[in-house]
This record gives sequence, structure tokens and C-alpha cells, in this order.
Amino acid sequence: MLISVPSSARSFSEAVQRMKKPGGRGLEPAIPPEVKVDHVHASGRHATVSLRFSASLDAADAARMAEAILLTAKEFGLLEVTLAANGRSSIGPYPLGERIKVPAGPNEELLTAGGR
Repeated sequence: MLISVPSSARSFSEAVQRMKKPGGRGLEPAIPPEVKVDHVHASGRHATVSLRFSASLDAADAARMAEAILLTAKEFGLLEVTLAANGRSSIGPYPLGERIKVPAGPNEELLTAGGR
């Protein structure tokens, strides 16, 4: 489950970099250690995030990471994010190389499961 942690990041890029650090109080970082953030660029209401995976990542962890990035983008007023990663076509349910609309709220997986 994703929960927000207060941050004083001044930009989306800075916030994404901070997502590599543990959130305190036993919270794991949103971006796992086996993922490197190569590049973050925001322009207007769109951002691009390039990631590099050094090892295999569990599909559920990958989906949570992507959702955390999307929700962080929302906090900075962004409407869409394009994710890119080495040797992958998707991160969880999110396609790479395509614009992804930021979700309305966290834990979309739980919300859609509850409506079934």
C-alpha cells in the first residue's frame, strides 16, 4: 500500500530522487535499491522519467513504484508522465514510452479490486 510522506522537495525531479531513500518509521523507499533513476525532466504538465534496472524486480513492487512516481507527479501539478526503462516494455500495468495520465488517488489496485 502506498502512503504519502511529507517532503520539502522543490521540484518533481528532486522528489523522485528522494523516493530512493527510506521514508522513516520503517517505511521502505518507493524506488527500490535495484532501480537507478537516470533522468527526470518536467515541462509544462508532462514529465519523463528514465529508469535503469540492475536486477529483476517483482511485478507488484514495480507497479507500486510506477504508481508512486505518478502520484508524486500529481503533487507537482503534472497531468501525464512518460516512463522509460532499459529492456522493458512495461512496469507493472503501465506501458513504457507512452504518456500515462496520473491517477486520481493512491492504491488504484485496491480501489478497482473493491469494485468487483
